[in-house]
Amino acid sequence: MSADLQLKVCGIRDQAHELDRLGVDYIGHIFWEGSSRHLTDETAKPFKEQQLNAKRVGVFVNPSIEEIQRRCEKYALDAVQLHGAESPDFCKGIRSTFEGEIWKAFAVDESFDFESTKPFEDAIDHFVFDARGKLPGGNGTTFNWSLLEAYEGSIGYLLSGGIGPDSINEIQAFMHTPYAKKCVGLDLNSKFEIRPGEKDIVKLANFIKQIKAL
Repeated sequence: MSADLQLKVCGIRDQAHELDRLGVDYIGHIFWEGSSRHLTDETAKPFKEQQLNAKRVGVFVNPSIEEIQRRCEKYALDAVQLHGAESPDFCKGIRSTFEGEIWKAFAVDESFDFESTKPFEDAIDHFVFDARGKLPGGNGTTFNWSLLEAYEGSIGYLLSGGIGPDSINEIQAFMHTPYAKKCVGLDLNSKFEIRPGEKDIVKLANFIKQIKAL
């Protein structure tokens, strides 16, 4: 069950090898300057030299296609996560130039209409359902996961927003619900931080061990 969930740790600067040893599937780097976890171009050279099993995800908020192309090349990105108000046509434009995975994030609250995800299905590999907050992501808050009962799309999604070391029981209960059948992974960020951009590896290791045991 939960042992099959893919795990992404987001908001990373320079802990890639440590996370790779934990067996995470994706390592996320934020390229939005409004984030306290924003990654600068100064770290690009080491990234190109690192050999990892985990895939690198670049997180963008309303970028240009040119910016995405530049970052993908410079940082050897395997996936692009769009966390702004990007349109389906914009996503299709990336699909025509980028061979990696494309994810689209949505901020979910009681008013969210899951029908709005359908126009993206032809261009997207995964959705990311995050809690609506002041920032596009990384707010450290959880939305009501039962809202996902309304999701009837064909695309698998990652569950995001406020997932932390004490979320194991809630995740286990969620995975037994019918509306979790399209959940392919978990997106981890602020609840595991020591400071912005740096994660507590011990907490992550314990969490991953518990998730794999479910």
